[in-house]
Parts: sequence; C-alpha cells; structure tokens
Amino acid sequence: IFPGFLTSLVYTKDISDTELLASAGFTIAHEISHGFDYSGAQLDAYGSPSPVFADEDVDKFTDKTSALAAYYSNIELKPGVKVDGQNVVSEANADLAGMQAVLQIAAEDEDFDYNEFFSCVAKEYAQVMTEDDFAYYAADIHPMGNLRTNVNVQMFDTIYDKFDITAGDGL
Repeated sequence: IFPGFLTSLVYTKDISDTELLASAGFTIAHEISHGFDYSGAQLDAYGSPSPVFADEDVDKFTDKTSALAAYYSNIELKPGVKVDGQNVVSEANADLAGMQAVLQIAAEDEDFDYNEFFSCVAKEYAQVMTEDDFAYYAADIHPMGNLRTNVNVQMFDTIYDKFDITAGDGL
C-alpha cells in the first residue's frame, strides 16, 4: 500500500471513523487479502514459491472463486455487454474480503452509522464515464466502480438487516 494513498484525498484531520473505515480501511483490508488469495498464498514473504494451501483448500477456494466469476459474468454492463467474470474475479474476491473485514469492525460499534458507511463506499467508487472510457474500464481487472459497491452489498446480510431490505426490493 503506497504511503501516498493516505493523502488529503482520503484522510483529513476531521474525517469520521466511519469515513476512514469506508475508504482507507476497506482499501487496506482489500490489499491485505491478496496475500491470502490463491496467487498470494503461493509465495513467501520474499516472493519465492512456497505453497501454503492444502489441495482440498485449493479446491474449495477454486469452487468459490468460480462461483463469484460466474455471478459477475451474468451482470450486464450495458445492453449486450457483460462483465468478464474471470477477468475481475481476483479483485472482486479481494473486494469481498475487504468488505467482510470492515463490517466485522463495524459490528463492534453498536452505534455504527451503516448509512454513512455505505454512502462513503459508494462515493469512493462512483465514476462518470464517456463511451471512450467504457472499453478501458470494461477490460480492467477491477470490477467497474458501481459493481464494487452494488455487488458487495448484495453479499452481506448486514445490508439487508440494517436497511430492512427484503426479497423483491430493488437494489
């Protein structure tokens, strides 16, 4: 994680704990999780090959990431253009791990402001794109900004519980 990440664009002296968790906390947890994904777990601290997963764990991880890739592959970015789930699965997986980590931290605070938190995450990934930008972002290994928010919130019961969302409600 680059030290320059925590510039005034992300961190200010008057930032709330919720905003800090939604921006820097989410990003840091995302990056740390790469050390435990399939690629990261195949290397030691010096970058030398050193697999740490048992074969059965690799199989379970592969099953889960394949399901996530398939989920993303069913998302239409615009009419006739779907996400390449295999292309984004590593970063999408890290997004889920980062979200899970920060939601566990949030759960420790009974007064945590989930509305502020999810609003901050959404602002973090909000994008305005021209048609020329679209091809670049559609091919990026990171899911498009709106998906980094919308897919994540669909995966955690917290969002449903805190906002009283039930089956059939729109996103």
